[in-house]
Amino acid sequence: MTNQRGEEFLGDRLVWGGYAHGQLIATFTLRHSDEGWHLNLLAVRPDHGRKGYGNLALSEAEKRVLDLGATELLLDTAEQHPWLVDFYRSRGYVAYGLVQKPGNLAKDVLEIITVFSARLYGSRSRKNQKLLDGVKKAVEDVGRPLGSGGA
Repeated sequence: MTNQRGEEFLGDRLVWGGYAHGQLIATFTLRHSDEGWHLNLLAVRPDHGRKGYGNLALSEAEKRVLDLGATELLLDTAEQHPWLVDFYRSRGYVAYGLVQKPGNLAKDVLEIITVFSARLYGSRSRKNQKLLDGVKKAVEDVGRPLGSGGA
């Protein structure tokens, strides 16, 4: 990719594009919520796959949220995706939960989404750790029968 890049805020999302030879090669969006910054729609043109553009785009997303003062980036991907789960893990992202989202409405399928989080640099703030501990407890509580106590 050349240095030709574009970004723009569309509503509550930062939209980024990386270009080579005048063609859009990779893109992502970032949005902010009460939970933090979320990476959405990271994509590389299929005819440019396996050339490092995905790594480059993810690095750019991480740089953007660091510049905005964040220490963590959240994302989700289908648990059964043939390569994305390994890709994100290889970049230091850690799965911290599963979310069920409606899939193809015609087939009434539920797709399991793995939610990933990565600390963008060694900062382990107590607030973030408390949030992760709360998520882990909630996941454990979901599997516990009603009335079995706990707390």
